[in-house]
Amino acid sequence: MTATGDFRLQIESINRLIMQSGLSMGLTRIAMIAGIGTLVLFGTLIVVRGSIGEAALISMVAGLFMPFLTLRMLRGRRQKKFGAQFPDAIDIIVKETVAAGNTDPIWHARSRPMETEAEATNRAIQLAHVAGAPLYVVHVSCQPSDGRMPCSSPG
Repeated sequence: MTATGDFRLQIESINRLIMQSGLSMGLTRIAMIAGIGTLVLFGTLIVVRGSIGEAALISMVAGLFMPFLTLRMLRGRRQKKFGAQFPDAIDIIVKETVAAGNTDPIWHARSRPMETEAEATNRAIQLAHVAGAPLYVVHVSCQPSDGRMPCSSPG
């Protein structure tokens, strides 16, 4: 992205994938790394298989698809790490509740304050926005969650 927030390339999906993967390098550097990897693979295949045509074909296919697959893998890891951070807050609250001896069924709900649901709902909305994907929220149980949804309608 440029300083004004515009995409450098007209290929928005690739730029979005690079941003979502958390890499700080641009498409040019990714292309250079992919090119070097392709050349190494090409040389290795010539030595191992002995066929220049086969080595060229496999290297070209790998050079085109491996960066894309790597970016998708990095994006998936980043999303899992991001999603794994929030349950820690609920775990702390639940452990404190149990340590205080509050183990009756009512404490299940009380150990999960509405702010945690509102935060989770907001996080889902923001992730959907960043990913450019639609989000269909089926049910929320507290008003702060409902108020964060841009097009919420009861029903």
